[in-house]
Amino acid sequence: MIRTPLALLVLGSSAFGAEPALPSSEGLQRTEGGFVLEYRGERFEVDPAVVSIKINDPTLSYGAILRSGPSEAGRAFDANLLGRLEPIRSNRLGWHDLRVPADVDLLDAIEALLATGRIDKVEPSTIGSYTSVPNDPMFDEQWAMQNSGQTGGTSGADMNAVAAWSINPGSDEVVIAVIDSGVNYNHEDLDSNMWKNLADASMDGVDDDANGFIDDYHGWDFVDGVNEPFTSGSHGTRVAGCVAAARNNGIGIAGIAGGDGATRGCLMMPLAVGSAFPVGSALDDAIIYAADNGARVITMSLTVGFSDAIVDAVEYATVERGCLVLCAAGNNGSDVGFPA
Repeated sequence: MIRTPLALLVLGSSAFGAEPALPSSEGLQRTEGGFVLEYRGERFEVDPAVVSIKINDPTLSYGAILRSGPSEAGRAFDANLLGRLEPIRSNRLGWHDLRVPADVDLLDAIEALLATGRIDKVEPSTIGSYTSVPNDPMFDEQWAMQNSGQTGGTSGADMNAVAAWSINPGSDEVVIAVIDSGVNYNHEDLDSNMWKNLADASMDGVDDDANGFIDDYHGWDFVDGVNEPFTSGSHGTRVAGCVAAARNNGIGIAGIAGGDGATRGCLMMPLAVGSAFPVGSALDDAIIYAADNGARVITMSLTVGFSDAIVDAVEYATVERGCLVLCAAGNNGSDVGFPA
């Protein structure tokens, strides 16, 4: 699921004087099985059970909108329908995810939300995909780091990792958030370089550091809303290996920032946003969490449809928190996808 504008249905207050604009055939489309959203030539399956909104008055909650009625720019709306939309989660940038009951049509819910005149943006939720990553078990096969032509490629066409390690092999003063399917933080090649939230290490059912997440010692799963960021998906563990698998430990592969054996490498913060596929309505919350909890780098090896909620989160992380945000792009010769 990803917050994605409805073709692009991110409607501002100028639309409230007339009937709400519904998505064109270039965006949200109804199909026999439900809805799809097209963005830059790619089609994303839409989850009809989730819609995301940004309220134009940050002091208002979703419940307050229902109690206060329409704004002066609004129209009569179906209060009973809107009362059945269940708030799932909210973030500090003013985005709210709502659960849409199975017997409520997605477009009916969107029209009723826009009719209040109190909502700046409405986005449906689409299902994205994780991008492929190398999964070689031995360093001499990691041609991207040191290319000797071992796979028939051009010798020297690599990232000069060995030379870079002589300058800095990776430092545990740098936290890298791996926003993905989750990470096996107990993996023998990863555990020494895993981030821990020491401020909430008691695991006592109390939010000891008052960051809004209870017992997030290992990180967080933003789809299931639990403190266990190790799901059944293996993609995130492979990405974490590329980032900072321990080097010179005689095990598996060498991560690009995995230390030198004598010192730890960069620390990986595991944040899960969907086991089998990335759930975009959780992605912005993961980005904000990473920025607020000490990550200096955020990496996302995934692609989803466009979302203003994610744009807001990336801007917050980069501009307000000084994070470097990295995204996969152009895997397997494909066009550059969002959020890259």
